[in-house]
Amino acid sequence: MHAHGVVVRTRRGRDVICFEDVNEVWYELDAHALSGVRVARIPALRLVDHNGLSHRVELLGGRAVEALQWILRNCTDRLLEDARASLRQGETLTFANVRIDREGIRFGERGEHAWKDLRLVRLQPGRIAFFRGQTVFPWRKVNLDSVPHPPLFLKLVRELAPCAEIDDPLAPR
Repeated sequence: MHAHGVVVRTRRGRDVICFEDVNEVWYELDAHALSGVRVARIPALRLVDHNGLSHRVELLGGRAVEALQWILRNCTDRLLEDARASLRQGETLTFANVRIDREGIRFGERGEHAWKDLRLVRLQPGRIAFFRGQTVFPWRKVNLDSVPHPPLFLKLVRELAPCAEIDDPLAPR
């Protein structure tokens, strides 16, 4: 870890990734049930640069959480204010095959729904569940390893959804 980037050592050599060159941050998730409770951990990140090259950063050892937080702070958190401003101006933000705007959310080519018509958004380990009429079976789920900048996506969804709850015993509140 460095002030302006990260150095990843591999068998082939080393990759130097400057934070300003990172276009997308993707989670690699390991989600499973542990004693009947779903848990998700992030063993690695994929940093995609502006040229489309992907760099895998393993999150191992005693400083894994610190490394994760440092990378997210420098690559994802800095996008929040611009994303909020874009939404206020009526723009649509695209997170892979999910698009959001201030009016609603769209999954692929179909599955559009207005925020005001969602009954609940539930943040679960490694995913977000969207509910329309009832709150037992979700209408849609989005795995956090299927969207770039997952923490940004989570924050924006929480701000836009009329009702959101956290159903993750390990998540920060």
